[in-house]
Amino acid sequence: MDSKTVVDATLARLDTLLAEGYGAKGGSLAERIRGLAAALPADCRKRLLDLAARGESLARTDAGELALAEFVFDCGVAYEQIDFLRKAQLAEDLGLVEMNGLPPGELERSDLDAMARFIAARDHLVAKVAGFTLKALAVMGALFVIGLVFGIV
Repeated sequence: MDSKTVVDATLARLDTLLAEGYGAKGGSLAERIRGLAAALPADCRKRLLDLAARGESLARTDAGELALAEFVFDCGVAYEQIDFLRKAQLAEDLGLVEMNGLPPGELERSDLDAMARFIAARDHLVAKVAGFTLKALAVMGALFVIGLVFGIV
């Protein structure tokens, strides 16, 4: 395998995590990383930007196997760090931090995703019901005022 193929596959794995886990948008990997300023700490963003720049330079030049292996290892470490950070943030958002003695690192990603989808659906349903209730109360109030004006009530 040439170095460009290895670099592209490694960076694609990081890119997929950022797109699926954080909803990163942009034209290039560097733009997507910069777009996550609110979600990722500055040191993680800097590390990812450095890896993206290093990957571009390795893909342009024919890097040695040692440099390529070191790059793949560093990308793997960054992937694990970002994935753990994402799981911890999601667990914190769901209120599961240290719940029943189960730290967020031991929760499965699919479980966290399922809980996040459930909570989003629940919030959407509660918002719809609240909106309907508000409209119903407004209509009943208007009918009451009309009834008072015409002396029906």
